[in-house]
Amino acid sequence: MKFNSENLTGNNNEVKNANTEDKKIVYHRTSKLKAKKILEEGIFKNSSKGFYGLGVYTVEDLESTLTSYAKKHYGNTIVRCEISYEGYKEFVRFQDSVMALEFSKHNNPTGMIYTNKNDGNVVFIKDIETVKPISYSVNDGKDWKLS
Repeated sequence: MKFNSENLTGNNNEVKNANTEDKKIVYHRTSKLKAKKILEEGIFKNSSKGFYGLGVYTVEDLESTLTSYAKKHYGNTIVRCEISYEGYKEFVRFQDSVMALEFSKHNNPTGMIYTNKNDGNVVFIKDIETVKPISYSVNDGKDWKLS
């Protein structure tokens, strides 16, 4: 099944699971104003203060965005995104952020996947053009808006 807008929303504006064999869903928490701008422009801007450099910091699962830490430090709105599953499979996976940081000092991966206590299951993506924003939620993923 390929992703399209028809399989994005269902009854009660609930987002259906759009993970497919060629797309992976990831989530990014930010302010509502920034989320709307991301959806309007259709692209992310590079993070200006990321630990691993320029790129987009997302998480693999909605639950990782629901922590009080994420809400306090990143914003009250969640942007739902899709990335290429092929690209995702090429990302380097680590058990924790310390190992990911050490690796990134000496290598230039296209993306990294790691877990840390504050952010959960992080997917760091260097090429912002490979991240497609598809919807946003202001109520922790209960309802999703397309714009």
